[in-house]
Amino acid sequence: MLAFISWTEEKEARLLAQCHEHLRDVVVTALHTGFRRNELLNLRPGDIDFTRGLVRVRAGYGKNGEGRSVPTTNTLKDVLRRVVTETEALSSSTFFRNRLGAPVRVYALPEAFENAVQRAGLVDFHFTIPLALGLPTAPGLGTVQSGRNRHPCS
Repeated sequence: MLAFISWTEEKEARLLAQCHEHLRDVVVTALHTGFRRNELLNLRPGDIDFTRGLVRVRAGYGKNGEGRSVPTTNTLKDVLRRVVTETEALSSSTFFRNRLGAPVRVYALPEAFENAVQRAGLVDFHFTIPLALGLPTAPGLGTVQSGRNRHPCS
């Protein structure tokens, strides 16, 4: 059974306030794209199209091996611009790094995220179910209201 919750900017702010700095960018990207762990951790600078306002999952990294693109929000664009700049300054292709500067590992996300959820007191946020996010998308595209948008660690 799928369960959906009402996601608000207030809840997002509460959650982000409880995320360790190295987790914040991953969580913002997940909340604003609906990407799964593997999709998030395989993002590269070339996957971001700032001109068109899209971020894409390359074929082979998405569910069923399929690629797809999703529109970016202004919040996400700001995060991705900074992350791309930092990534390129390190001459790296790895977007998200842990506190020690090493790439964030797929197995480390669930516990870190769940701890932030608990600290934020988001009792209606379930760890393993899809979400319906009511976050604004790119101008003129309405809102994201899809069960395909998932918890950042699913």
